[in-house]
Amino acid sequence: MIDVVFAAVYLLFLILTRARIKSNLAAIGALSPALDQLGNFLKQTTTITDYNFDVLNKIGTIQNETTFLFYLIPIMTIIFWCVFQGWSWAILHGKKNFKPFFVKFFGISVIAFTFLFILTSSTVLAAESLFEISPWTFLFDLLVYFLVFYLLYIFYALMAKEESFKSTLKKTLKIGFRKCFKLIPLFVPLFILLVAATFIFFSIYTSKVIGTFSFGGLVPWIVAFLILVIAKIWYKILFTLSLENY
Repeated sequence: MIDVVFAAVYLLFLILTRARIKSNLAAIGALSPALDQLGNFLKQTTTITDYNFDVLNKIGTIQNETTFLFYLIPIMTIIFWCVFQGWSWAILHGKKNFKPFFVKFFGISVIAFTFLFILTSSTVLAAESLFEISPWTFLFDLLVYFLVFYLLYIFYALMAKEESFKSTLKKTLKIGFRKCFKLIPLFVPLFILLVAATFIFFSIYTSKVIGTFSFGGLVPWIVAFLILVIAKIWYKILFTLSLENY
């Protein structure tokens, strides 16, 4: 249920944010004639009227808000992930004292997602036109996601032990690389489930944004997403249990 709520809240956030950005771009487009008129006017005189100031202020305000919304998307992605997934992993590990657990979870998640956004920014920004991304870029980004989530899930699985952030990170890197021939085959099914769930999530998002599906048409996608989420959770538990001996 936590993963489902996470997906629902994040989906709503993306739709509302995109709608606001689209509205801002339309407003800038509507002000373009006035901006062109201002440009022609300034060629003839250096005097700016109150109307001209009003146009410039409106465009500046809209541009600042739109830029803020673009930066807000990765920030809120990390926050939503830390809140909901951190809660999920805390329950999985049976933690009652959430604060030190969340500090470690938040720290490693911020590092991992910042790294992902920097290296795969082109794919993230093109989420609504995924099929327009070049195959080599897509494969590179997929490899980056695989390596980051491979180490990230090992770190999450090792968080059950009361160790410092530094100790857990060192152990993650040590196990992740030394035992890669054993752990990577175990992680591949989990990664496939994660990618499949993400693909269906963004399929629902884009169809909702573009309006290609009615609610009835979305039902099979929602059911498939729920099945994948449940399968991912169970396999996440199995992957975590497999690391208890390390």
